[in-house]
Amino acid sequence: LTEVEDQLLAYRKNVGIEGSPVLLTYSTNKEISKLIEKVCDQGDGKSYWYEDVLHKLWRIEDQLMIESLQQAFKKLKRCYIVDGHHRAASAVRLGGKATAWLSSLYLPIEHLQFAAFHRLIDPGEIDRGDLLKEIAKGYYMSYIPNNKPYRPDRKGRMGMFFSGIWYQLDPKPSIADSASPADVQLLQELILAPAFKILKPASDERLTYFDDQGGWTLLLSKLAKNERLIAFTLFSITPRELMDHADQGRMLPPKSSCILPKAPFGLLMQDLNLDKETAK
Repeated sequence: LTEVEDQLLAYRKNVGIEGSPVLLTYSTNKEISKLIEKVCDQGDGKSYWYEDVLHKLWRIEDQLMIESLQQAFKKLKRCYIVDGHHRAASAVRLGGKATAWLSSLYLPIEHLQFAAFHRLIDPGEIDRGDLLKEIAKGYYMSYIPNNKPYRPDRKGRMGMFFSGIWYQLDPKPSIADSASPADVQLLQELILAPAFKILKPASDERLTYFDDQGGWTLLLSKLAKNERLIAFTLFSITPRELMDHADQGRMLPPKSSCILPKAPFGLLMQDLNLDKETAK
């Protein structure tokens, strides 16, 4: 989001430290996996506990192993940024035409966990009939039994909370084919843009996001306090779907997926002033 990017840029500029690496992923590579296993087998590494999770770090000082890893990573055809887009953007903005250094953490795609980001909208004045007509162009609507909060159970489906009622939205045949864009993209293009005039989701103050991990309870509490709010719940994008969108050059809306694990802030830190000296 724009505000987050501005905050990271200011931190990077004034503090001079990158406190968390950009997370990148790649398709499974046996050569890299074997090299990493070899490093881990040579020692226990250093252990750090954070929020009941054990993190272990291995420092590689053997020059032959470093060169082997460099050569193996050079063979990768594609890598994908899965967490840290704002950090990457702030580094580019601050660096200008100079080299923008980034601390990075690479994980194979099968080691990542994907979860959905849900949308909450404070719509202000909105015509109920116009909204339902816009949704009906692409989705069938049905009530949720006992009006229970609804999290979709498969791709294509969405949940909606509107005027105190939970609905299930199922895509009509025109958009239900397997080649259709990601659900977050369909939500943006078919509902948020035409019905709410949310054309810039990265900066629109009416729109907030709640991840499916720790944010679900918070989302429900906000809906319980204010029935004028409107929520859309989504099914998580898959790793393959993410890669396909990137390979085809498709732009995804902000907060398209919550991806874990994340390195705790401060566990892997980079002194940007040292980077400047290295660049010279």
